This record gives sequence, C-alpha cells and structure tokens, in this order.
Amino acid sequence: MTDIKRKDIRDSFVLFFAQMLSFAIITINYRAISQANYLWSILSDVIVAGLSYFVVRRIAKSKDSTRQWFGFTSGSAIGTAIGIFISKIILGC
Repeated sequence: MTDIKRKDIRDSFVLFFAQMLSFAIITINYRAISQANYLWSILSDVIVAGLSYFVVRRIAKSKDSTRQWFGFTSGSAIGTAIGIFISKIILGC
C-alpha cells in the first residue's frame, strides 16, 4: 500500500470521527436550544465551532478523495443518531 493511499484512508477515518462528533453535538445543540437550556446550548456551540474549524482546515489542505467524502458523509449520519441518543440522556425526552 502506498503512502498516499494510507494517508487517504487515515484522513477518511479522521474526517469520519470528527464529523460524527460534530453532528452528535449539533443534534444535542438543537435539542438544548429548543428546551431553552442555556448551559448546554453555549457549551455545544463552542464545541461545534471548534470542530467545524478543524474539519474545514483538514479538507482545505487535502486533495479530493472518494474515501474522504465517504468518511465525512457517513460520519454525519451516524453522528446524528448518536446525538439523539445522548441528548435524550442529558436533556431528557
């Protein structure tokens, strides 16, 4: 396996986990805002902003790749499901 393919696969996993975490936090943020929960709204906003900056810089510095796109996209979908589950625990139903 070439170094370029390894880097491409590693980048796709990094984007997957970053996007998964980001969408989980965004989902928590939506629920916190709808419940007027100031603490969770502000905390989740700060985390989303930091993660977004990381993801944008990571994508901007990399070449186009189907693997990275797949990691990024699938991380979004899975992150939303995880965010719903976690938000039900910390914010209630």
